[in-house]
Amino acid sequence: MEKRYRSAVPCALALCLAAAACREDPAADFGPGGGALRLDARKEETVTRAAGEGRMFDAGVRFRIWACRSGTTDSAEGFPAGGVPGKESLLRGGLHYVSLGEEYNGKLHGPKDFYGLTDNVRAEDGDDFLPPDEGDASYRIELDEQSVCGYPDYLRAELPYNGEALPGNMLTLNFRHIMSKVTFKAVQQSDEEIAEENRLKVISVSLRKKDDEAGIPLGGTYDVLTGGFSVSKWGSRLVEPEKPVTVPVRTPGQSDAEAVQVGGPVLIFPSGAERADGIPQYVADITFDDPGGIFGTGGETTLSIPVCDSWNAGNPEAPLEFLPNYRYMLVFNFLRDRDKRVVTLVPQVFDWLEGEGTVDTPGYQEQDLGQPVTFNGVMWADRNLGATSAHPTRSYEDWLKSVGYFYQYGRNIPYFPMPPAKKNDQKGRWIYEDLSDIGILKESLVSGGELTGKNPLFPVVDPASWNLGNGTYYYQPARTTANDECIWNLGDAGGGHTFSFSYDGAYSLGKLERKSNGGETPRTWADQSETPCPPGWRLPAEEDFRGILPGSAYSGNITFRVYTNLNNAGSWEATIDNKSLEEPDFEKAFSEENLKKIKVLEKSGLYDKNKSAYSGRFPYIYRREMEDFGGADTETCEYILSMGDDDRVRVKDRSGELRNNDKEHIYNWGVVYGIKRQGTTRAYRMKWEIELVTADPNPEKKDGVVVYNEPFRGVLVISRYRTSPKDKFTPDADGDYGESLRSFDWDHPAEVLYLPVGGIVNNWTGGNIANVGTETWYATNETAEDNRKKIMWFKFAGSQTASQSIILSDKSPLGDAVQVRCVRDLNADKR
Repeated sequence: MEKRYRSAVPCALALCLAAAACREDPAADFGPGGGALRLDARKEETVTRAAGEGRMFDAGVRFRIWACRSGTTDSAEGFPAGGVPGKESLLRGGLHYVSLGEEYNGKLHGPKDFYGLTDNVRAEDGDDFLPPDEGDASYRIELDEQSVCGYPDYLRAELPYNGEALPGNMLTLNFRHIMSKVTFKAVQQSDEEIAEENRLKVISVSLRKKDDEAGIPLGGTYDVLTGGFSVSKWGSRLVEPEKPVTVPVRTPGQSDAEAVQVGGPVLIFPSGAERADGIPQYVADITFDDPGGIFGTGGETTLSIPVCDSWNAGNPEAPLEFLPNYRYMLVFNFLRDRDKRVVTLVPQVFDWLEGEGTVDTPGYQEQDLGQPVTFNGVMWADRNLGATSAHPTRSYEDWLKSVGYFYQYGRNIPYFPMPPAKKNDQKGRWIYEDLSDIGILKESLVSGGELTGKNPLFPVVDPASWNLGNGTYYYQPARTTANDECIWNLGDAGGGHTFSFSYDGAYSLGKLERKSNGGETPRTWADQSETPCPPGWRLPAEEDFRGILPGSAYSGNITFRVYTNLNNAGSWEATIDNKSLEEPDFEKAFSEENLKKIKVLEKSGLYDKNKSAYSGRFPYIYRREMEDFGGADTETCEYILSMGDDDRVRVKDRSGELRNNDKEHIYNWGVVYGIKRQGTTRAYRMKWEIELVTADPNPEKKDGVVVYNEPFRGVLVISRYRTSPKDKFTPDADGDYGESLRSFDWDHPAEVLYLPVGGIVNNWTGGNIANVGTETWYATNETAEDNRKKIMWFKFAGSQTASQSIILSDKSPLGDAVQVRCVRDLNADKR
């Protein structure tokens, strides 16, 4: 779906464009298997939310691939300096890869940096990708405007080698357009209808550089290896429609009249092509016929309007930077208000989508692109492994489909609560006859009264391969003995097929690091070589989660707990004398005076231990972190815990699932806001909030409390916003942060990530899902000391207040089950 953003710019005779860039999550990459190493070409800018072929190049598309010695621009041994022609090809099963021919397909291993170029054109038989010509040692291509068609639309990819393990057997090259794409539109606004013969008629539009006769870049060369331009030709980029275009009129009764396209789309050199100091100021010239004398000319008129970055909060008159791989739309908005005649812009920013067309051309189709999420060069999948929906907040049914499978560290077999057992045989095995809808939670599987569900988790496997009988399927329940072996894959499985949980040595790295057939090859997730994620994807590391989570339990304290202890299991407790501190008097507990008494626990190991954790006053609590991205005093990150305005949530669970003996208990939580890397050019704002779904058709709200008669299920919604280095949270004279918080736009995130709160599974739960909808553990690839692992841990409600926060923990027992959200490196610098 094409995205658009609209905002009026109140400046006379000034044209300003808001620059925004959106990328979508990639579809799953499935490599060919086996030991062969192949090149996988993808269109980075055409990523969609759903798996499929949307990002693939068509079979037969031509490429040229350069292989260089790692860290240099010198050709790798056996590869020509002019690159190798390639072609998009298919393996059996429809798997895509770039074939370089028999001579080069087997030479991809080793420390090499790869570079690629394509024009997305199918190669005829024997037609290699040119330029360069066959035998040409150059890695530079000529760029010059070619008649009405403009420049060739080249896409470039770069994949540096860094010595890390390869996830799967594909070297994934993400291709990006090297140019910027610009389209011009126009619309006229009037208080009264204007006759067709008197309306404005656009003759041409053009782009040039302000006060520079040389103009903007029109020709030069492009260095594929460095990604740099060398400009040799300048001038005005003129765009003329085949005939003058009549500008539509918006009157008060026609406020939704669409602007008409008056030029383009055309490709232009990015702003950085000239390597000048600062961003060049471009000017848009629009020439139009004014038969009705609307602008007082009665004939042909040309207006020159600077192109500004109106989304730059610090300087809305700053020049707009045109970036490669982005698409811009300049919409001229002609207004006449009594004696005033003004031209402004309604900025529109689009994703550059391949093959879909636009709303003005055939082939356009609405598609659910969702909200792509990229942080610190990492792209997050839009759903959990095993999930069949990426929209957990859309409906209760979607939430059930969004939870996905559960995994144990180092084991790639997914586990799921199977349908209810008909009976239990004499050997203690559960017997199942219906395995339909595996992967979709059902209320009967997760609602077992207080805390836990009714059914243990069992491996999602092909029963025939496990010799489990014909038509009747046997699975061992979730039990463990001292002799249990860990299962890596079906070939390694012993006779028990158990899903074991243990805090002792029964589930340990020592067992994971040997195959049950006697081998000694380590089989863990640590090096990303074998994980449940598809090839091209990997498990998130701790540093990846640090980019999307609050910096500590204090800044992730979304339920406003007063922490009194951090136990050895990693649980942040709000207890005194072993008694749980229930919902406190928030106004009193977090008053300005009492905030000074809330100290950072010594056990936390944080840089400010034993000092005051917060400042401000209820309902806006401020915290400053200096260790979000590892190490002390690295980068400043600011947080506000808010129960102000509409941020405070109060709910009751009358179903009794959380507290069967206290159905009138009121659960409270708020919203967490943050500025990551504050004061730097890499700064971004974030918001963490909880959305609920339920099967209750009519939850009632009374005295500000929402009452659910059916269990509610949570989703942690993580939103990211663009910001500037100058943005920060500043208290007023009374130490209140409310006004500062409200001064930011929190309604228009750049990206949103949805993490369903699917429950937890370990030996305490007996292999059942517990705390469904209120607590969750997400996997990293990293282990910790004492046979434990690192996880993302989130809890916001339950039968007790322990562990309520958004945190990274290194205390999770190795055997406790986790859910998996895969990631990939946007910059393709990890393999």
